[in-house]
Amino acid sequence: MLEAENITLEEKLEYIAVVKNRTKRLQSLLNDFFELSVIESPDYPLTTEKLGLTALISDIVVEFYDAFNERGITPDIRLPEGNASVYADESAVRRVVENLLANTAKYASGQVDIRLELQQETVDLTIINDAKELAGSDVNLLFDRFYTADRARSAQTSGLGLPIAKSLMNNMGGTLTAELDGDKLMLVCRWKKAKGQ
Repeated sequence: MLEAENITLEEKLEYIAVVKNRTKRLQSLLNDFFELSVIESPDYPLTTEKLGLTALISDIVVEFYDAFNERGITPDIRLPEGNASVYADESAVRRVVENLLANTAKYASGQVDIRLELQQETVDLTIINDAKELAGSDVNLLFDRFYTADRARSAQTSGLGLPIAKSLMNNMGGTLTAELDGDKLMLVCRWKKAKGQ
C-alpha cells in the first residue's frame, strides 16, 4: 500500500504508523515468549530465601496507585499486621504480583479486593475483581499462552502475563489459580508458609 503512487501523504503516514505499531507488538510478543520459555526451562535460576511478603506486597501495590486511579478504581487492600513470611525468590514474587496487578489495572471494572492472608500452612494473596466478560469456561484458559478472553485486548499486549506468573509460581513451589464466582474473578497465589509463624 505504501508503494502505491495514488495515495496521499496523510495515508502514507497512517500506514507507517500501523506498521510501527504492529512491529512493536511483534517485538513485545517475541520478548514475552522468550521470557516464558526461559522461565519454563528446568535450569531457570531461583534464589529461595525467607521473604517477608507483607512489606513487599504493600510496596508493589503502591506502584500501581496511578494505574488504578486512572481507571477510577480504589482497591480494598487488606494485609496482615505481622509480616507474613514465605520461602521464595524475591524477584520472581515481584514479577508475579506485578503481572497480576497490571492485568487487574487493565481489565478490571468496579470493586477490586487485594488480600494477603495467613492460613494454617500457606500465605495466600487473593485478588478479586469484576469480570462480567468472562464466561464460566473461560476461567480455565486464562493461563493458556495462546488464549485471550477478548480479541481487542491482544492488540495492546501479548497476553502472556498470567502464563508467566503461573510458571514462576510453579517454579517456586507455589500455585496460582483462578476461579469465577458469579461475575467476580478470583486469582489466588499460594506459597508455603515459612516455619516459625
